Parts: sequence; C-alpha cells; structure tokens
Amino acid sequence: MAREADIDEFISALPEKYDTLVGERGINSPSARSSAWPSPAPCLRDPAILILDEPTSALDAATEKIVTTALEKADARSHEPFIIAHRLSTVRKADKIMVFEKGKIVETGTHAELITREGGVYRKLYEYQIGLH
Repeated sequence: MAREADIDEFISALPEKYDTLVGERGINSPSARSSAWPSPAPCLRDPAILILDEPTSALDAATEKIVTTALEKADARSHEPFIIAHRLSTVRKADKIMVFEKGKIVETGTHAELITREGGVYRKLYEYQIGLH
C-alpha cells in the first residue's frame, strides 16, 4: 500500500525504513503520518471505505498533490474514501461534498455546483482560500 500511496521511496530513505518510529500522535514529518497506512491487521489491508480526517492538513502543496493522486487511485480500485477536510483543494474532485455549519449539513453538491451558488457557504470558503477576501 505504501507504493500505491507513493510513499515507499520516502520510507525506504529513512534510517530505520519501515521500522522508523514516528513522533507524538504519529506526526514526525509531513509524510510520516502516511507511513501508518499499511496496516498489520488483515481485515484492514483492503478496506471498502477509507475514512480520512484532514489527510492533507500538515502537507506542503507538492506532497498534497501526491496524497490526492493516491486517493484518486484508491477510489478507482473501488475503495470509497470519506474525507473530512477544511482545505477545499483536498475535496474538490469528490463525487459529493457535504458542507457543515454549526454541526448541520447546509449544502451538498460537487465542487463545480457549490462554487456557483451566490452567497453559499462553500463558495465563501473557496473565495477565502483562493484569496478573494
């Protein structure tokens, strides 16, 4: 799975390779969090659903691209990623985006649909993130 996530080369370059301990809460470097993806439990090696909470929050733009490409490949292999993210670039290619506000879903749609909604929550967040506000 590390090869599929495009992190095998990174892990292989570490002094202890796959035996490298990651830092507190699994964070030692931007890609170290991803090194936990390969799971020792057989029932978790080929999950039908991937739940990812802020998978790109601590990544630079180049590494974010690698991770999002890996997620697209995972989806193509019939894994269904469920992504929780504040960075809209992480979810822009999703089949369905659900926008939450104060714990409630206030909008749903694709990126293309949501950015066209005048006064929409998603559109406002998008405009903030691309620097229009």
